[in-house]
Amino acid sequence: MPAVPAAVAVHLQCNGKMEAFTYEQACEIAEDFEDLVETEFLMGGIWYFVEEVLVAPSGIPLDGPEMQQLRLGVFQADESADHDVLIAASGEGSGGITTYIDIRTYMLDKGISYNMPGE
Repeated sequence: MPAVPAAVAVHLQCNGKMEAFTYEQACEIAEDFEDLVETEFLMGGIWYFVEEVLVAPSGIPLDGPEMQQLRLGVFQADESADHDVLIAASGEGSGGITTYIDIRTYMLDKGISYNMPGE
């Protein structure tokens, strides 16, 4: 298996603890935001290029083999577990490090109003 690229997590806790999504909710949200793929955005003074919008099990190690398998489409997640929606992006001058930004952080930073399924 190829080496796992380094990863950085950008995660913002909103109103205390963030509620995770069900698998179905996360898939719906990811589908709504899939148009972000292959676009750029500015966050924290850094330009990012969106590689992928992912549905990932909550707590998945971002720099571990599970994330690599998820991105390759070979990771079998437990659909009954809690999930998050992550934007996988490469930052300007990041040296190949993938940054994972949770969807709520992205929406808050961009001022996007969105009715989350189930909320």
